[in-house]
Amino acid sequence: MSKNITLKDLEKYKNMYGCSCFSPVVDGKLMMIKSNLSDLYEFYRLSNGIEYENFRILPFYDPNNPKKTWDSLERANDPHTTKFSLDGDLLNKFFVFAELGASHCAMYDRIDGSIWYEDDEGYHRTTMNLKEFVELSLLENSIK
Repeated sequence: MSKNITLKDLEKYKNMYGCSCFSPVVDGKLMMIKSNLSDLYEFYRLSNGIEYENFRILPFYDPNNPKKTWDSLERANDPHTTKFSLDGDLLNKFFVFAELGASHCAMYDRIDGSIWYEDDEGYHRTTMNLKEFVELSLLENSIK
């Protein structure tokens, strides 16, 4: 199974779950994503985020669509504007890319590229790639 999300996958997610997928990101903004996070980089070349129930892959801020993109990657990864319980040290170690409910997030380890998620118990490392994480998150939100 490919670890990269494809356009075909995005269509499948829209059809199965009715989630919203946004327009692709302009390359200039993609420089924010480290090269070792290639699956995330490739995702944003296809879509500026996914939104479904309590799961959201955060978009890059778009001044033409501030209502949908206000809670953005830029805000989530800035210690002065993040709404998540991450201080500057954790934001140096992790790159926040998703919102899991109102106050929890999912993030990449900036060094090894592993995906972590936050819940009421703290932070947890997964062995999933981005595609697996997205598909599991969509499924979990569909059965709540």
